[in-house]
Amino acid sequence: MQPNAGEELARGKKNVRAEVHCGDEVELLAGAFNRMVSDLATSYDELARLNLGLEDKDVSVSVDRHQGLIHVVQQGAQSSASGRNARRPRPGDVH
Repeated sequence: MQPNAGEELARGKKNVRAEVHCGDEVELLAGAFNRMVSDLATSYDELARLNLGLEDKDVSVSVDRHQGLIHVVQQGAQSSASGRNARRPRPGDVH
């Protein structure tokens, strides 16, 4: 078995493999290590894919919120403008 395989994995090397062919429990351990490395690589890839999806959603949500805020401000401005154009009651007006 490669004596530094665990250390290489800890440093981020994803394609580490332990090659042992001795027919005993050390070979079984090496096989378990190799499966763990393969599962970790799959998990890292899935996590990276999900993170990209979240980044896309975050941008989309930000744009939606920004557009919603613009709409609210525009409605407020229109309401304000129409209120200024309306005739305001004056003292002595009959209701």
